[in-house]
Amino acid sequence: MATKMIAYANPFELESDMLDPYRDVVHICATNSLRKGVHSFYQCERRYFTGVMVGTGMFLRQFLGDWSKPRTKLLQFAQLSERLLELEEGVRDPKVQMRFRAFRRNQLQVLETMRVLTEIGIDVNRIEVTVQTEDERFFVELWKWMDQNGYWFRRIRHDLGTRLHNPEILQTTLKEALCKCDDLSQHQKDQLPDRIDQIILHGFYFITPLQHRIFKLFENAGIELVFLNLYDERYKKTFAPVRTFIEAWVPYEDWSHLPIFDGPEISMGEMFANLYESDRLQDTSHSGYEVTLKPHANFHSLLDEYTEYPNGRDGSVEYYSPEHEPLNDRIMEYYPEYFKERHFLAYPIGQYLLHLHRMWNEIRQELILDEQSLFECFASGWLREGDHNGRQYLTDLRDLLPYFQGCRTYCEWAELLEELIDMKKNLSMVWQPVPSSETSSQRFHEMMGDPLLRFSFMKVQEDNLKVVILLVRKLWEQALELFGQKNARTSLSEHFVKLERLLQSGLSDEALLESERAALERLREELASPRDEKEKYRVQDLAVAISLYLSNVFSDEGERDRMIRSFDDLDGVSFLQNKRIHVCGLSEEALPKNQFVLPWPLTRPLLEKLTEIPEIRMMLYRDKYSSEFARYLFYHVLAFSQEPVSLSWMRDWGGKDLEESVYVKVLGLPVSEEARSIESTQSKIEMPLQEEFEIAYNYMEGYPIDAVAEHELCPRRFFYSYLAKPFPTYQSEFHHQFLMAAMFMLYHELTDRDDDEAFDQIHKLFPLWTDIKLRDIQTYADKIRDGVVESGSDRFEDREYSRIRKQFHFLKPMRQLNAYKQGGYELRIGLEGDRHLILSAKPSSECKYCPHLSVCTNGLHPIDES
Repeated sequence: MATKMIAYANPFELESDMLDPYRDVVHICATNSLRKGVHSFYQCERRYFTGVMVGTGMFLRQFLGDWSKPRTKLLQFAQLSERLLELEEGVRDPKVQMRFRAFRRNQLQVLETMRVLTEIGIDVNRIEVTVQTEDERFFVELWKWMDQNGYWFRRIRHDLGTRLHNPEILQTTLKEALCKCDDLSQHQKDQLPDRIDQIILHGFYFITPLQHRIFKLFENAGIELVFLNLYDERYKKTFAPVRTFIEAWVPYEDWSHLPIFDGPEISMGEMFANLYESDRLQDTSHSGYEVTLKPHANFHSLLDEYTEYPNGRDGSVEYYSPEHEPLNDRIMEYYPEYFKERHFLAYPIGQYLLHLHRMWNEIRQELILDEQSLFECFASGWLREGDHNGRQYLTDLRDLLPYFQGCRTYCEWAELLEELIDMKKNLSMVWQPVPSSETSSQRFHEMMGDPLLRFSFMKVQEDNLKVVILLVRKLWEQALELFGQKNARTSLSEHFVKLERLLQSGLSDEALLESERAALERLREELASPRDEKEKYRVQDLAVAISLYLSNVFSDEGERDRMIRSFDDLDGVSFLQNKRIHVCGLSEEALPKNQFVLPWPLTRPLLEKLTEIPEIRMMLYRDKYSSEFARYLFYHVLAFSQEPVSLSWMRDWGGKDLEESVYVKVLGLPVSEEARSIESTQSKIEMPLQEEFEIAYNYMEGYPIDAVAEHELCPRRFFYSYLAKPFPTYQSEFHHQFLMAAMFMLYHELTDRDDDEAFDQIHKLFPLWTDIKLRDIQTYADKIRDGVVESGSDRFEDREYSRIRKQFHFLKPMRQLNAYKQGGYELRIGLEGDRHLILSAKPSSECKYCPHLSVCTNGLHPIDES
């Protein structure tokens, strides 16, 4: 039967004589979001479509079987890693070495390109005679090896190229795949006919090469395909991608169109589409729902709104964004409980296993200790030695990391640890000792009396230092047990047995949450299959592959459970009822954006030599129209949403100062009144009672002059320094450079040692810093010393402290602060005017010297100054 195309201009007007013959046929929707919308509106509410309805992603995963499973991709990745290593051994040519590095960095894309070309049935030899570059030639060599040595490649070639060309086998496979889809009830599965003669393909505004090949299999088996797509011929430019892809199946003159019913006014979507049709300029008045513009200052401003109107089953707002992945990652930091049922990484054990496997560095071919892996393994709670749990020592680890910067092995950590302990005991300084006491003011005496404590790593107690290194050793030993035997081979099942043994040496099984236990069991079922015992891989290759697997890189199950949905999910938004729509992250960089890239390392000239292959044409069409898909989806939400729509972007995102997307700008929307007053609520929680203020002030009344000066400079900095912590310390390399300069000045003022002696002593603070870097800091200190160092001292309680300490306190002179002048600034007056629980911030050019800039939502970063 001939394939058909039925176009509709309004998703709410599908009930028609034209579609009546197809009400009960199998209905495959392009996305799961569209399936949900059509199912809710036309199956549950209107009871118009009665046939089985599935999303393409779920259906294809079931139709292709093992080939589409993340586990298969994991093993293919490990196999490719081993082949790359074999070919790289003995290579000395710098150009060839560079090529290997490029292929390793892009190994995921290399594997995906192999899979796509195999899926669409292209023979390796067909590519080999068309190659244009050395990268393409090397890719063909790799692909040929994978094709010959990978069971999965041979099987999928046979299935799609031979077996499924048998109509009876295809019918059986099609029905089995539909029955395995989670979207279907048992009743729907029972209602499937023995033979499927018709299929509706709904909402395909682009068609992937794999989809094209599968649909061709259906067509060749005698199944009537009916494309059902939103298409309004009045807006040819907005709908150009739809026409291009569908015309590959049905010539435009053979399309059927449902009637268009014009109203007295145009919708916001129609107004938007008109702007791109030079011959259709109309009045910009529009009817229907409310569309508002709500710019956010930064992510925290958006988070405040999300906190007030959360997403979820009972939420009143549905969120969408072209920046959904980074936004979901940030939201997960604040609301991890929203994600617990969605992915293994939401559990501490997931994070631990991920970062344990990431310790193997594929490029360097060795185990390394990097800051992120250390921090995440400590934070997971699964790193334990005796009674010591890494989670209890997170603060100490964070404070220590600057000193161990550049250390990559346990041996390097252990060696530097001894040096740090020795330095803390023996570093010779002409500096008055701080007596120990149990009073509440002891912390201030330590702060004012010992400048070394400004370095975060110098504040860590020796006992805690030794526990941290003990835990680092435990982590290193676990990694060695898994990956230490170079070129050792193992199966996934054997690897998982080792993992379980390691986990048993951590927390007891009773300490596992029930949900964690279930997640671990699911991982065991997914990975540890006894049938693959014969398949052995280098443990180092499995390390990289499993880390990618745990990161969900190999999964293509979509974002259906994320708190902020993908912008692509807007194709089903028209059917959403009783929820406001908030499309966020609409910055100039996010939209429109070309999200599709040609398969690496293939180039456009090579692909253009293969355009006789229809699936390659689909690939090139998608590349051509990639940035225009966003306009189609934006039109969709503006034209057909049944509920109010909010559009927003973050002015400060990713360290950049951003304007709204051009798609938002052309709408000419005024900023909503609600948005004009958007401000982070974190600093708005007021202390309601005078009595509470008096209690707080009486507690702070005895603070030293340095703390008072810090409040004058910035109340928020004062809050973080003394109310959230005992006293401020510096962790960043930028700040440590100023502290080192202050150390050089201190030596010069308080000792008679020459510059070389000072250099040798101070070098112990940062043994991994280069001599050149420290000499530059010493030169800087000598240059500014005369205008910086203050003479005299200040009294706190019964002790005097040299004023040179202020250079360690603020990293620069702060003579303008009135607190250091007699009666110049009173803490009580400053606090009286600021009744917020988290004190107000005073953003300024001084923010870059603040030790709390990384956590302050109002801080002014250097990029903001420019």
